[in-house]
Amino acid sequence: MTLADKQVLPLLEKYFVCGWRNIQGKEKYAGRSGSYVCSNAAVTTTNGAGSKNIQFIMTDPQGRVLLVLPGYWSPKDFRKELDLCLKLNQISQAKGPDSTRNDEFMLAHLNQAVKIAGITSERSKLQGFDENAERKKGEGSAFVKKTGSSKDKERLKTVDQVVHEKMAELPFLRLADFDVGAFVNYGTRHYDKHVPGTRSVPRPAAGKGMKGSGMKPTGSGR
Repeated sequence: MTLADKQVLPLLEKYFVCGWRNIQGKEKYAGRSGSYVCSNAAVTTTNGAGSKNIQFIMTDPQGRVLLVLPGYWSPKDFRKELDLCLKLNQISQAKGPDSTRNDEFMLAHLNQAVKIAGITSERSKLQGFDENAERKKGEGSAFVKKTGSSKDKERLKTVDQVVHEKMAELPFLRLADFDVGAFVNYGTRHYDKHVPGTRSVPRPAAGKGMKGSGMKPTGSGR
């Protein structure tokens, strides 16, 4: 229960305006998943798993995208990303040339990728079936390392690393101009943890999250 976590919910209530949109049957990139009911136990997985089923999209008050988190995200790591969004929002509202803000946006994301390396990497590895799909793409995959020793290149990048590297190249795009489908397009379209009591159904899953939500200016009321 990431959004309801006691370390996450107060931050959302204080600084964010939250909303959600069901993408089932509305977006071509919507994934396929097993069928789950409320009586099924919640399952912990890795950050970024089920990227096409759910996306968390954080924007500034003007509707410019600060961060997109695809798939599931652990509460602990989600909180770190919300903290980054607060920093990015300050950058977006600062006076000065767009070029300066864009450079600061890029550096914030690249620094985040370095900062969390080794801390969240074990929780942000691709699922086995997604890893296989990315390896088949070869150098066409954002997860395949292009430099380093042969041994180092055997290890794929983690989801959190790729997310921030991609975001660094997309400074302050308006949501309408942000290609969510392309951003979350990794791994396989079908996702199923094979949990007892669930059954695999080939249909788009509902996307819930902060799709289209905006961030409040710091200190404002709800």
